[in-house]
Amino acid sequence: MLTEFYSADSIMENELGRKILAWYARFDLFAGFMSGYETVLGREWLGANERHHTEQAQRYPEDIHLQIEAGIASHRLIALDMALLFGKLKTGNIALPDFQRENDVLEARIKHWKQGLEPLLTDDRFLVTSFEGAPKRDPDDIVDPYRPGSFLGGPLFQMNLVLIDWLGTSIMHVYQTALILRRPPPPGLPDMALEVCRLFETVQYWPGSHAGSILSAQAGIGIAALFLPKDERHTMWCRRKLATIESQGYVSAVLLSQPSSQYTYPPTLRAKMAGLWGIPEIVHWWLPNDEGYRPIVRSIRSFAEDRNPKTGSQTTEDLRAMKGLFDNLDINDSKDTRRTQA
Repeated sequence: MLTEFYSADSIMENELGRKILAWYARFDLFAGFMSGYETVLGREWLGANERHHTEQAQRYPEDIHLQIEAGIASHRLIALDMALLFGKLKTGNIALPDFQRENDVLEARIKHWKQGLEPLLTDDRFLVTSFEGAPKRDPDDIVDPYRPGSFLGGPLFQMNLVLIDWLGTSIMHVYQTALILRRPPPPGLPDMALEVCRLFETVQYWPGSHAGSILSAQAGIGIAALFLPKDERHTMWCRRKLATIESQGYVSAVLLSQPSSQYTYPPTLRAKMAGLWGIPEIVHWWLPNDEGYRPIVRSIRSFAEDRNPKTGSQTTEDLRAMKGLFDNLDINDSKDTRRTQA
């Protein structure tokens, strides 16, 4: 429907159109990564979005909000190009040597994105050094969410969420590239995943965080969970965070009258993670004894699952199966690791 009412240029003419595009693009990119196919929106849409925000940022260099918007637009275009490139390879529309050349350029763009934002990310005025009023740190935590000077507050708070998205994109790019080129995944992926977890938990616990902010990090934490150690401590940490997001997401979907799929994980993720972790019961719910599985969450989830069609196109089926993530993921090694560490 979006493409029936707007063109790539007309949607940028007012703030409402730009917000609609931002909302849909986020979902479109997530679906592309999960299914392994190209996105619904063509490159011209996010290309126009990136040009608009870059021009505004250059015109008003002292406006922090415009610099943030330009950074977000630039990252979304990179993520889109990644989804399009990997989607073309999946559908046989690009030869492997051409893919490798384009992928090298993409890798450089991903790395340069963060370097280009360093002045914003290191602005001493907005680095949080005190976490007074935050909950006491859990001794079983897998990260330190209260590390001074590693989190942005004030007008730069949103950049923490953008960094989570960027880390998720980087992890997916490194991992998918290794699979395609038949190389072992580099050893740094768990460290990148832990950094996602640290930022996520700081967003969750910092008293100055905006309400509902963790829902914006659902894609990043879902990706990070795949690459953490499979011992009991890390796995339970992930289960609790995923349960928190899904619980808050279903309730927010009702309060905001939005489709629940925008705020929650597909049932397939629980099934895939059950295999990855060797914990069959999380197909039903993330936590033991239905902890946190409130009646309202049960009712809304049941309604959402009944409403969704059981069959569809191949792209839809691959999205449900999350083939972009799990097709070549070796869960047997993960299970063996879990048994060794138990």
